[in-house]
Amino acid sequence: MASFLTRLTSKVSNTLSCYPRNSGGLQAIMNSKLRKLAERDENVVLASGIPSTIIRSASLETTPGGEKGFNFTEGIAAKGKISREDAATICVEALDAIPQTTLIFEVANGDENVTDWKTWFAERMAKG
Repeated sequence: MASFLTRLTSKVSNTLSCYPRNSGGLQAIMNSKLRKLAERDENVVLASGIPSTIIRSASLETTPGGEKGFNFTEGIAAKGKISREDAATICVEALDAIPQTTLIFEVANGDENVTDWKTWFAERMAKG
């Protein structure tokens, strides 16, 4: 499982978009374009009507995962940070939770400890 998470963490770090705050010059232009592309892709998924899970992660950090809890507050993705390993863990756990409609949430590292992801996702899906 550890080597699978390592490979997935690498894959997630290459596919998840993160937008550093307060960047300037060329970096700001690139981040703006990436953000627009991510928003466009999200709109395509939403318009498809296919039940899906959209995870809006905070800025990815190269720090050890599993050492902090999580923060799922709306708006946290724009200002928080999350380890790549923790982001990958959430993506893996989301694979077992198939929503009836589209499930969207934001996540960063924080204080909430999640020990039972199946229950956590079921509760989110029940809220609609």
